[in-house]
Amino acid sequence: MTNLMLCTGAYAVHPFDWEQIETRVHSMEELCFYIVRNRYLLTRDAFTQELFDWIGTECALPELSRSLLKRYGARASAAELAVTILEYVRFNSPEEIAETKRVLKESAEMDVYEKSLARADFLMENQHFHQAIDAYEDLRRSTPEPDADKHAYLLYCEGVMNARMFQFAQAAECFRSSYEITRDAETYVNYLAALRMQMTEKEYLDYISDDPKGYQLSMTLEERISRAEEEYGLSDGYRRIRHLKTLKNEGKSKEYYEAVAGIVRELKDDYRGTKDVLVRN
Repeated sequence: MTNLMLCTGAYAVHPFDWEQIETRVHSMEELCFYIVRNRYLLTRDAFTQELFDWIGTECALPELSRSLLKRYGARASAAELAVTILEYVRFNSPEEIAETKRVLKESAEMDVYEKSLARADFLMENQHFHQAIDAYEDLRRSTPEPDADKHAYLLYCEGVMNARMFQFAQAAECFRSSYEITRDAETYVNYLAALRMQMTEKEYLDYISDDPKGYQLSMTLEERISRAEEEYGLSDGYRRIRHLKTLKNEGKSKEYYEAVAGIVRELKDDYRGTKDVLVRN
């Protein structure tokens, strides 16, 4: 038994549907994980009497439940309520708890635009791509037209999200619109990258040959692509793929499937983080 973890309270028979972050929670450790992970999204409204009652009954932690209800009645902030839970459970590191407290306190003082932008950036950084695009689009629609810099940044972020979802035509349009506002060379390079991914080689070469600026910046793009290919060729991931291909081509089925199974096990272990859980009542 490895990565043993002694957990707090009971594992809920009836999970809690946490509406503000659209997830279902089964234990106090899961609750702490989602508090820290979604610290840019949480407001005081996320901490409800229903949540506190669930902690007391389903997780068998009536003392914590009463403490939270008392603090809530005294108008405790989202930061105070979150830290009460995190420090009681001690699932997260002190650094994570301190950072969560800082973010929640700062977000409470942000205006609507700043809070919405922090939320959108957080979704992007944590690869919630569809949600991030929606958040950036909502922000752009609600931002006054004269504020060109904000529009350019939001369009750029939408381009990044579309590119990460392999929606290169949409990405190119976003980057182009952003570039028309800022005239930023880096944005144009990203625009060319999106075009390169969606066009045939002939279409792309025809396009940049008719645009002197595009042709010049395309050289920058090609240099980056070549460098990325070289780095990947030296990576452990590429080495393992080549090894698998060699085993398969040589007909070594047993060794091939054993190697595949080993990689799958590693990925599963990385995803789980822990393998065995005990409950502390």
